[in-house]
Amino acid sequence: LHLLQTATDRAERSPSIGAMADFEAGARAGLLFHDILEHIDFSPEDADGWRTVVRERLEAHGYPLHWMEPLRAMLARVMEAPLTPEGAAPFSFSQVRRPDRLTELGFHLPLRGLDAAALGRVLAHCRHPNLRERLPQRIEQLAFHVDGGYLKGYIDAVFRHDGRYYLADWKSNLLGDTYAAYRPEILAEVMADAYYFLQYHLYTAALDRFLRSSCAGYRYGDHFGGIFYCFIRGMGSPDSPPTGVFYDRPAERLIAELGDLLSIDI
Repeated sequence: LHLLQTATDRAERSPSIGAMADFEAGARAGLLFHDILEHIDFSPEDADGWRTVVRERLEAHGYPLHWMEPLRAMLARVMEAPLTPEGAAPFSFSQVRRPDRLTELGFHLPLRGLDAAALGRVLAHCRHPNLRERLPQRIEQLAFHVDGGYLKGYIDAVFRHDGRYYLADWKSNLLGDTYAAYRPEILAEVMADAYYFLQYHLYTAALDRFLRSSCAGYRYGDHFGGIFYCFIRGMGSPDSPPTGVFYDRPAERLIAELGDLLSIDI
């Protein structure tokens, strides 16, 4: 009861996410947000460019233009929100230059036979404190088996900062109307329940393959910085700790074994 009261009190004290709590949820909104983030420069100094992109994308997706300012304000929070990778200094998206970023990086990889039990054994090496106990069970609940085929997907953004490579995935989920609804422990629950953890491990294995084949001297342990799942409505909280960002850097052993399991070869 005490823990429940503490969580409730924290939520009541937390600031509102503002107008973005009233913006519709669902696939249509997600497409709009992804479209905007794909086309803007991450530097907030490009204010005119942001307004042009937001206006064009609102019109293209059929939204009224009175959302221009709320979306611009949300973008500013997203770009300045602190990102804290393992073993590196904190930074923000506003520091990522356009030439150091790829958007919608596609991959198309052959697969050999695969089942949920084998995938669960690999993901048992997950180190994330809020996920590692749950992942094998969540995978086994899928109860799938494939005899081959291809793994195809698109990574929202891959970027380089201070000599390390990261991937980012934009999430438009409406989890609540205050920043407290986007705390790290809540995001971990969402990552497990929605199987986003499986998505980002597959993305990491695919990106590792791409970097090994395209970047001379690349080594996962030295050059891969991790993944950021950005629940953009809840980023940029004035409170501490920061909200809206789920971070992980999968263990090198896990990604190597996942690559072997999926038959991802250079």
